[in-house]
Amino acid sequence: YRFRLAFGGGLSSINPNTTWDMYLHLGGFSAEYGNSLSSILEVESRLGNRNRIRAQGTFNFTDVNGVIDGPLPYGIGSFLVSVRRTYYDFIANGISESNSAFPFYFEINNKLTFDLSKSNRLILSFTRNREGTELLNEFSDELNLTEDATSYIGSLAWRKYHGEKWQFNTVFSYYSDDIKYRAFTIDTLDQEEDYEALDSRVVNYAFKTNIRYKTGDESWLNWGFTTTRIPSDVNFEAADLSFLYARVESPRDIKFDDTYNYYATYLESSTKATEKLHLRIGARYDHSSLIDEGELSPRFSIWYQFNDRTSIEGSWGLFYQYPDPAAVYTRNIPVDLSENLGIISAEKSTHQILSIQHDFSSTLSAKLQLYNKD
Repeated sequence: YRFRLAFGGGLSSINPNTTWDMYLHLGGFSAEYGNSLSSILEVESRLGNRNRIRAQGTFNFTDVNGVIDGPLPYGIGSFLVSVRRTYYDFIANGISESNSAFPFYFEINNKLTFDLSKSNRLILSFTRNREGTELLNEFSDELNLTEDATSYIGSLAWRKYHGEKWQFNTVFSYYSDDIKYRAFTIDTLDQEEDYEALDSRVVNYAFKTNIRYKTGDESWLNWGFTTTRIPSDVNFEAADLSFLYARVESPRDIKFDDTYNYYATYLESSTKATEKLHLRIGARYDHSSLIDEGELSPRFSIWYQFNDRTSIEGSWGLFYQYPDPAAVYTRNIPVDLSENLGIISAEKSTHQILSIQHDFSSTLSAKLQLYNKD
């Protein structure tokens, strides 16, 4: 299950039945991506079918999943609706004689695509997911866990191709995450004592634009800008005790209620220097008003294609990650953002990567990578 605190996350919010493409950038990634030290998971969900209405369903070990997609009237676009829910709790709740509500996860996703022209498209998407549990023990001094969390994600994207050289991609997005979580015991007098308790609401309003200009054969110049506004209200409480399900080091109570902004811009050139040599040079600047700090991240990569199947790659770059409200409760040792902002700075990492890859076929490849991260 995807529980943030109680179970550590096992069921991803990524739905395989609605995913078109997925790529994991393991270090040395493009200047387009920032605010991450180690890796970036890039996921693109698929569009609805343009020819006919289709329905499909899956039943697997973790959940039941249904998808309906098809064309919009008058050929103006497509739609896609998916629903997914775990079923373990229905079985366990029916068998168990306890008062517990076993873990569940529910998600609904909608995506509408409007074709304004052959080179101009609007995409509207909305996702709601909810998870919860109430694991109560019958004996005193045993740990009880409760969690109720709901997330909303909405976005409006505009994609336009202008001739053969220009590409524009602009996205407005909204994200909210509400969590109520408790880990507690009940003594013989029915008095509750918290080991950990969290009441959190984090909202994210974001605007992002990317412009790509084709400078030559397999060569591009990319520029992008992102601005994000993040209102947050996080209340985290923990007892000064060590317990199996609690943090390794329990902090004192943390209350963080603030709104801050995050900005980023990048410029990157990707050039095919020769038939076998490809270069990528870029830089990125990120700034967080939460700690009033900005950092410049230069990055460089080089590829050499020995033949149709074998290539070698080397890259170097600086990467930064800024503190955010989730750091209060997602880290093993929570970060107190209410008092320590004056001494907290962005985390920094230097990547030096050398790798060689051989493609045996279009679906099978092997890659050996030497990865030094400071």
